[in-house]
Amino acid sequence: MSNRSIDAQSLVSGKPPDHSIRSFLVVGSEQFLMDKVHGFLRNAMKAQYKAEIVVLWGDELKVAELRDHLDSYSLFAETKVLFIKNSDQIKADVLIPLVEYYASPSEDLILVISATSVDRRLSAWKTITANSLTITCDPPRNQSDLGKWLDCELRHLKKTISPEARQEFLERVELDYKSADNELQKVLLLISDNRQIEIGDVLSSIGSSRASSLSDLYKALFSSNPGQVMATIQDALDTGGDAIPTLATINRFFMILWRIALLRKKHITPNEISRSHLKDVFDSQRNLYLQASEKFQLEKYADIFDTLMDTDSKLKLTAADQKTLMSMCINRIYYLI
Repeated sequence: MSNRSIDAQSLVSGKPPDHSIRSFLVVGSEQFLMDKVHGFLRNAMKAQYKAEIVVLWGDELKVAELRDHLDSYSLFAETKVLFIKNSDQIKADVLIPLVEYYASPSEDLILVISATSVDRRLSAWKTITANSLTITCDPPRNQSDLGKWLDCELRHLKKTISPEARQEFLERVELDYKSADNELQKVLLLISDNRQIEIGDVLSSIGSSRASSLSDLYKALFSSNPGQVMATIQDALDTGGDAIPTLATINRFFMILWRIALLRKKHITPNEISRSHLKDVFDSQRNLYLQASEKFQLEKYADIFDTLMDTDSKLKLTAADQKTLMSMCINRIYYLI
């Protein structure tokens, strides 16, 4: 019985799986990580066993086909690795031979079962989970998750990054592993054979990206200067940006300020707020949020969110100029200070 779990990044940045593990359950909605896990396991199995790789798709799988693969041996290798993708779409009757297999598993077969999610209340999935190493592939929840991913990637590549460059990179990329990986590849191409990434490399590589504009917007919001905020928004719109996701970023910013204001009203100290209630905020930004929250009184947030909702509705339902609507929105919000 396995019934163990490991996150995808820890798996792919570590040693090949132990020989005793003959079933893997890869679960999660982050396709980028799932693809990396599949590639890592495929390469590891070929290197360890010179295994034959067979890929099946759960949404197309039939009972007879699955039984045939579970019962047969490879003609070309001592070990067969059976990847079953989209297994959350396997029909209930097709799960039966899979569950039965675990009662008497073959030493010559390794299973890699992948699913976006599984219902562990069902007896079939309980059995599969209990007999597998579960590998979780979850999207990043915050910048801290993205930082751990970056550190693992660079360690694997035998590269280092200066603290200033690391912080700048994380602030400029989107909260998405695939997007962040694309930006990292650009930086790596830029530094070529150099061992360390410096802040200049990050600025040169991703200084004009959409994520960079997002970073500039946050810096403007923290300044509490409406002119700087509007100038940043106009620059983003002039270079092909869209006002709706920009407005969503502003909304998130004020939601966090509102949260802080509510916590202050309960007499929770700034240190406790930073330590325990801002875990979805990048470490370097927590004090900036605390400082920015002092500019707005708690009773003003209802008007702020009304303004944001009204602007969102007009952006989506009218043909009015985006710059004009955003300018009116920013001026109304900062008039409340």
